[in-house]
Amino acid sequence: MKKFLLILLSVLLLFCSCASAASLPYMTVVDSGAFLHLYGILSAESYPEVHISPYTPAEVLSGKHPLWDIAFPLPSGAFVTNFSFNDVTAFSSDDSQSYIYYVRKDFSYDSLKKEAASKSDIVLDDPSGAAAIIETNSIFADAILPLEDMDGYVLYLRISFRNLNNVSRSERAKVMKQAILAEVARIQSSMRISQAPSFWSKGMYQGAILRNPSLDKNMSVKLEIPEFTLYDEDGTAVKASMVISSIFSGKVSGYVDFGDGRYMEVAIDISTSNAAVSQKEKKPDTVTEMELADGNTYDVYAQVSREKTTAIDASLFLHKDAGGPMGLLSSSTYFSLGLHCSGFGWKTRENALLSLNQLLSHLQILDAETEEDLDRELTAVQIILGDEAPVETAEEDAGDGKGDTWTCINGHTGNTGDFCSECGMPRMD
Repeated sequence: MKKFLLILLSVLLLFCSCASAASLPYMTVVDSGAFLHLYGILSAESYPEVHISPYTPAEVLSGKHPLWDIAFPLPSGAFVTNFSFNDVTAFSSDDSQSYIYYVRKDFSYDSLKKEAASKSDIVLDDPSGAAAIIETNSIFADAILPLEDMDGYVLYLRISFRNLNNVSRSERAKVMKQAILAEVARIQSSMRISQAPSFWSKGMYQGAILRNPSLDKNMSVKLEIPEFTLYDEDGTAVKASMVISSIFSGKVSGYVDFGDGRYMEVAIDISTSNAAVSQKEKKPDTVTEMELADGNTYDVYAQVSREKTTAIDASLFLHKDAGGPMGLLSSSTYFSLGLHCSGFGWKTRENALLSLNQLLSHLQILDAETEEDLDRELTAVQIILGDEAPVETAEEDAGDGKGDTWTCINGHTGNTGDFCSECGMPRMD
């Protein structure tokens, strides 16, 4: 009976964990429809709080520094245009003010005071170390807040007042002083500083939905980030998960930490340029056209150091806009992804391609005729969890001439395409 109850409890826990994973949100870039935010903004549900660290991801993942997390809520109604490991940019709901938050080292009250045009522009000089200035000859107000237990570091805040260009200097000073002091007080009352076991976004999101409205309003890229299979330098399969560390419009960056000082940087982008395109223009013989796991032909560029592949980048041409008269200022749009290693390198390019194909199996490019169609597609798109692959129909199987399934050399069965849907291993006929 006890054994049966243990089994039942295990099943219930598994069910709850799967249900929890399915209910996690996507970090989603949306089109604001505003000229000032051509590149898209993060939905309020995606990023409700500021999270920044004084150190770079490389410094933390290599073990050089601990992971500090400095967190506090966004201003009420504000939305984020971009965030990274170290800084966040946000805008007020009425678009009248913008906010930048980041951590600075060895920047004191004296340093801030030097940036003030006059003593009257110093509006806060607190014994705690907090200080603030307003720049009445421009539209900026700046402040620093000391960070407890982090000697030499301060939180730096800048507010830009985009709606004060045409008001008197005295009125501008009044509004700026009130706003910067209120923001300092708000952050002081809510800021949390702690050493964290992992980056704040780990386990918080099911994936990301990226859009770059400045290039294509009707296309997005959907990324699933459950635990999936990547490969180390020998091609050995390793279960790992990606942590989102940066988003700006159509670009997401993240890290896969192997937990032993080795890690891999992941970059996915919708843009007009990328590493593979740049390399093809400079040294075309170093770039190879190659069909990858999604059936598309990519330009693939592998960087080699000391006889090991340390990075691999792939670029897929999407479309070219018409540009201005006679095609002037026309540009091409690309989808790109890259894997960059630290602490190790793949012994062969084939081992690097295994990881690249595995990442591709967790990506979907959604392209619709209208923005309304795209919104419906994003709502209805199939959710892929774990290493499950989308179910293909019998008609699709019959149409590619390879309706019979095959088993890869790692023992994964039921594959129908040219690459294993679970580990990315190419088909061996």
